[in-house]
Amino acid sequence: MNIKNKLREIGYIGKTDLETILDALPKKIKTKQGVFLLQISIMPFNKENRWLIGYSNETDTKQKENESLTDTASRLLIKLFEAGIINFNK
Repeated sequence: MNIKNKLREIGYIGKTDLETILDALPKKIKTKQGVFLLQISIMPFNKENRWLIGYSNETDTKQKENESLTDTASRLLIKLFEAGIINFNK
């Protein structure tokens, strides 16, 4: 999957640099389980440090091997859209 193409497909029209993608992520989301704040942290996975971007309710995205943080954040944005939490087509 080409992440930039998928972002356009879901209606995201902003820049695809890290700062803009992070700005597009909601700082908090409300679900049936409560309100959760955006968290960005580095976690050790398989003896490698990789980033984890998400919310404290299991809506998170782990950085894949050799993946940029921009692509990791973009995948989270797509995940939130697909879950109906955000909508770019309004």
